[in-house]
Amino acid sequence: MKVLLSNKYTDILNGIPELIEKELSNCQEYQEIKNLIFITDNEYFSELKTKIKTPSYLDGFACNIGKYNFAERNVPSCHIIILNIANIKKAELSVNELIAVILHELGHILNSFYSDNYNYFIYARVNGIEHKQIVVESDFKMECEYYADFFVKEHGFKDSLIGALNKSDEKIYNQSTKQVRYRKNKLNSEELFKGQIRGL
Repeated sequence: MKVLLSNKYTDILNGIPELIEKELSNCQEYQEIKNLIFITDNEYFSELKTKIKTPSYLDGFACNIGKYNFAERNVPSCHIIILNIANIKKAELSVNELIAVILHELGHILNSFYSDNYNYFIYARVNGIEHKQIVVESDFKMECEYYADFFVKEHGFKDSLIGALNKSDEKIYNQSTKQVRYRKNKLNSEELFKGQIRGL
């Protein structure tokens, strides 16, 4: 994972990438593609040549983009994680909470929920007969969050992620959001969410 931050934010991560590298030293999926993962902030991202509309969900702490053409680095397709520094500071995330936020974004990349589009069928076998169900966009988005959250949980940062989610509701949205309630319920359940590396 390569870190590229605006000059005024270079100290915001303060050794966190090294802690994440150590935590993921035995994660085969991460080792396979870590050189194609970049982490940056919204100001740095806005100055890059390849113009992509910043996703609306960057109104939280972070978001990620796949299949990004990083022209400045001559990388035709990579994963890029964008931090919303203003919200991270506003919520006063602890070191472990910020690690959990970044691990969550890495979870979207390394433990992806199947496809990267919404027109997807989930297949289930009931009494020997295969059924298919179309996943609607809102359900699909929540499943993606559960899979990314599970990656955080697997690496021992469940409580830190819950702390970050609580701060998101308290200090960013100023309300208890349904999405955060659902995510916390899944994090505290025994359900397994095993995905795959997101394609480039």
